[in-house]
Amino acid sequence: MKNYSTFIFIILILSLFSACTDDSTDLAKLKVNVFGYSDGEFTPTLPGYADASKISLKVTEPATGKLIGESVFDITDGSGKLPSLNFEENIRLDFNVLDAGDEVIASGATPTFDVTPGQSPLDFRVQVQSVGTFAPFGSIVIDRETNGRRYAQSVFDYRGESKSWLGRMGHQAAILSDGRVLVVGGGDPAVPGELGGSTTFRNLYDDVQIFDPQTGYFSNLDYDDATSERLNSEKLKDPVVFHTLTKIGEDRFIVTGGYTKKVDQLRPVNTIQIIDLNQPVGERVKLMLASDGSSVTLLRGRAHHTASFRQTDNKLIVAGGVGPASPTEALKSFEIIDVENNAAGEDTFTLKFARTRHVATVLADGTIWLSGGIDETNILKTTESISGDSSTEEGKMKTGRFGHVAFVPTDATGLLAVVGGFTDLDGTATDSYEFAKTGRGDFEASADWVIPEARGGIDGVKLDTGEVLIFGGRTKGENSQESVVRLTYLGLSNEPPFETRKQGKQVDTRTGPTVTMLTSGRVLLIGGSAVVDGNSVALDSAEVFNP
Repeated sequence: MKNYSTFIFIILILSLFSACTDDSTDLAKLKVNVFGYSDGEFTPTLPGYADASKISLKVTEPATGKLIGESVFDITDGSGKLPSLNFEENIRLDFNVLDAGDEVIASGATPTFDVTPGQSPLDFRVQVQSVGTFAPFGSIVIDRETNGRRYAQSVFDYRGESKSWLGRMGHQAAILSDGRVLVVGGGDPAVPGELGGSTTFRNLYDDVQIFDPQTGYFSNLDYDDATSERLNSEKLKDPVVFHTLTKIGEDRFIVTGGYTKKVDQLRPVNTIQIIDLNQPVGERVKLMLASDGSSVTLLRGRAHHTASFRQTDNKLIVAGGVGPASPTEALKSFEIIDVENNAAGEDTFTLKFARTRHVATVLADGTIWLSGGIDETNILKTTESISGDSSTEEGKMKTGRFGHVAFVPTDATGLLAVVGGFTDLDGTATDSYEFAKTGRGDFEASADWVIPEARGGIDGVKLDTGEVLIFGGRTKGENSQESVVRLTYLGLSNEPPFETRKQGKQVDTRTGPTVTMLTSGRVLLIGGSAVVDGNSVALDSAEVFNP
């Protein structure tokens, strides 16, 4: 295997971003250390890809797709640097390995960053891997045997924890403004649950952890580095699973409902908690409090519900879910939380259909479209939209489904696509997708409107290009699907309207991980369960997909 360590070191240490000035003190330096993952192991330098011919360094503005600067070097040159650039905001350095035909065969990227006058040198690590592949997310650890530094897969922060294992599912994750990832709650399942019921858990977690893609490290928000102890203030009031985590502002999030353990049974809770990372240490995780200091709560305890932030009026719409009466009670109600004034309504509002494990999609005008799910006995074909404080029945899907993905295709205002999902409680999944518009009648489908494999319990993310990636899922009698399905929308006038293709193979074939789009353009998978040596095990680790 070739070794390109010297080449990478020289190129990236000499990369400079500068304003149009003769003042050398105004230069901003960018230092990037490159490492890789190839053939099942980490490499402390760039892996020696057999077809590698050139290196391309691009500075881009991902939000707009703008190319700010680019340099291309022959991989045998051993040196090079980026051209001088003006100070910029929300930019990213993309590191691409090209073959002789200038096709990208491997790549890595920094998170987005700003370059401002007089700032300290910026220091990044970039993990390079082949295009269309999964890899463990790497972090530097100290080897206990050699006492040397090495790369290993990123795992949760165990410092100050009394629990010996932090593998989990039923947790939630969200991206922060600086590119880090917030991870909240979850639990370690003892026995996988029925699709329509609940899961038995050994442990539930009350922690709030933050993953930093610059270092690959998780950190427990409640851990105090100064005292090496937990603060016992920066955590959830109750450990929960199958709750919601919804962004309500810059680095402000709201956590609603979920299950907690009461007398060894999982019971839905009615708590509303605020995570605000703009507040000082000790004040970042709090119950929502009214102006009189009393706790603001949901009117009904809920789990497996949805919570959607409506930016048009700063309201949180909490819909459906499993209620406290029984493990199969599907709620036929929604609640409105006034986020700006920390207030809940005095009564619930009625949905057209009782539903849980459905999907909520927020449209551009603030309308919230609920699709599918299950009630106490049925897999639902029904959909409905919430505007203001009322619900309107929308068109029916051709196939009843839950555990599916729903989204608005790029440049298709008001059009909803639903993809995949389970069609019964035994785990039968569908490979079909359908389309509809609000107020335009039932969904449209066709026999050849399918993805490569049937799968339910899936997650999706949208790329800067508008393409959608479908992760995970499983089918009846099988383990989780390990590949990604890539959807490119061609328009309803095309047949079929999506171009679909499979990519990659997960390092650990995970059921129920969180799936988060990083500002580097990579997709992060955290936790979930996997089959290890014939046993289902909750994972405490992270892996990354390079699209």
